[in-house]
Amino acid sequence: MPPIETPDHAAPRTKFWTLNRRRWAYGVLVAIGAAAVTFGKLTGAENEAILAVGGALLGVAGIAVANPTED
Repeated sequence: MPPIETPDHAAPRTKFWTLNRRRWAYGVLVAIGAAAVTFGKLTGAENEAILAVGGALLGVAGIAVANPTED
């Protein structure tokens, strides 16, 4: 598949959310959630919901940033 050509006026594509950064961010999210459950700030179910949303955002946003589509 050929690379997508961008117009000259388009902002350059950045690769901020690399796989390693997404893994790091998800690890931080898990650690904060575990600490919050341990200290009674969240229940287990609330923590699971937050992890699901965080994982979805990191996964979907990372894929969308890494693979832009033509508009």
